[in-house]
Amino acid sequence: MMNYGIKNIPALLLISSACLWISANEIDVPDLETRIISSGGTVSDAALPGLKSPAPAGLPDPGPDESSAPEIVIEVLPEPETVLAEIDSSVQDEPRRISNNITGQAVLGIGGLETIFSDFSLRINQEKDSSPDTDRVALLPEIGIDFVFGTDDGYGTKKSGAGYFDRRLFIDAFMRDKTPAGDWFAAVGFSGLSDGFQGKNADYFSISHHYAFWDAGFTIPVIKPELFSLTGRLNGNVFSSFPERAGNEVSGDPGPAYPIERYNGYYFSPDFLFLFVMNGFSAGIFAQYGFETVDGSGEIHAGSGGLQLGYSSEYITSIADVAFFADSSDGILVPFSISLGYTNETFVLRDVYLRGGLSSDRISYYSVAVKEPFALYNDESVYAADWNAAGGFTLVPVAGLAIGIQAEFRTTAANRGILAVSDVLDDSCMLPVLRVERSSLRTDAEIGWTGSFFSAAVSYSGEWLDRVYRKTLHWLDAEISVYDRGQNQRWKAGILASFALDSNEIPILSLEGSFKPIPNFMLKISANDWIPRIIGEERKRNGIFTEQYASIILSGTVWF
Repeated sequence: MMNYGIKNIPALLLISSACLWISANEIDVPDLETRIISSGGTVSDAALPGLKSPAPAGLPDPGPDESSAPEIVIEVLPEPETVLAEIDSSVQDEPRRISNNITGQAVLGIGGLETIFSDFSLRINQEKDSSPDTDRVALLPEIGIDFVFGTDDGYGTKKSGAGYFDRRLFIDAFMRDKTPAGDWFAAVGFSGLSDGFQGKNADYFSISHHYAFWDAGFTIPVIKPELFSLTGRLNGNVFSSFPERAGNEVSGDPGPAYPIERYNGYYFSPDFLFLFVMNGFSAGIFAQYGFETVDGSGEIHAGSGGLQLGYSSEYITSIADVAFFADSSDGILVPFSISLGYTNETFVLRDVYLRGGLSSDRISYYSVAVKEPFALYNDESVYAADWNAAGGFTLVPVAGLAIGIQAEFRTTAANRGILAVSDVLDDSCMLPVLRVERSSLRTDAEIGWTGSFFSAAVSYSGEWLDRVYRKTLHWLDAEISVYDRGQNQRWKAGILASFALDSNEIPILSLEGSFKPIPNFMLKISANDWIPRIIGEERKRNGIFTEQYASIILSGTVWF
């Protein structure tokens, strides 16, 4: 249970997906944040400071942080939020009727003159009857547009214009379609992040990170369509990082005492999967290539190919894979994985899983900067390798009560370390990014209750081995909510809190309440992280840079 505020919109980017998830019948377009990290690499918890962000307004959990680049997981994807109807092969040439289905969401929030955020999403579907005598339908391409913007100037007691600010902009658009001949999707997007130097560097006012991506893919039946399919995908991105001067340059200005160099580069990656599926058994042959180049640093090539076998029944899923992987920086690796999972939605033991192997993860500098904007870019991405083992289970002893426990061990393999952000500023007031080897044992536990008008949850997360520049390794989170019993849940109120268990970090406490005067409109107010303001201190990220705290946010959401 992690909580995020306006300052931490980019934390939503941490939904990791460095491998291609595909099936014989479906190909899904990930959301904006997933696609950015899919193209930019993943980053482990150990790479970044452990201080949690001020807790506010119930935004989604970012999900796991690590995934394996050369692994291709063969399993059926969940349908997207706007469910595509099944395609009927007997579509007539002259449909009887075409209708447009437009849905979306718009959010606007304010926390004073210098704190504004907005979120707009739009989905357009066109449906057509296949014939006058049947109600089966086929879909023309679905179109989606997403826009997120947030700006915050003046953290806590700091005044606006003093360098304590951040700006976030995310835009993406996609098209996708399912036809009897196959499925396809295409997407493009842009993100821009800017953070003020908070007066630590007199020569620069802020640091900015820009990132543009493209992503396209297809799945087509081949040979015997009911058994074989071919999936292809091409994704890539262009990225840059640069400092901004305070606007006081004059003729003869000698320039910064400690210059921060501009960082530019691009990455692209094609991959393919040939898949066989029959009676729950699946076998796939996959290949993937990646190329990245950075101005003034060089380029890196990476490629992998391998085999994956899987079996899935009503309750049991098992997958094993092995690949030959090599990159031009660290050489050859043979990653592999074995996993076994059990799921039963009607039994007390709802699910249990075990997995392990040798993984290879692409970690980009952009993915590090998403969490720590003052991380200093200085090289190409790295392909880290870990011996790993993980397991977990979920229990539902009675209706409404859920208990979940999981653990994961990872240790650096073949001298392929991760990227980690230092906790000491260099002369330019940036945080150097180092490649380090580490061992990690992470445990998580949560117990939650959901009733007709009340819910509560308590969770723990902890790292038991290497600290890797993090100030806090163990956290205890709690959340309590009360809400309307009605089907439309017209009102809701809640308290969210996070406590550091192994450091003196100030507890994070937030209150929020929402009200729906009509079904398609909601008002929400939240008071976020006021304890530092009350005791006369500041919220610091890993003890270095100030983060937003002591804010009151009013927002409105419209669904259409």
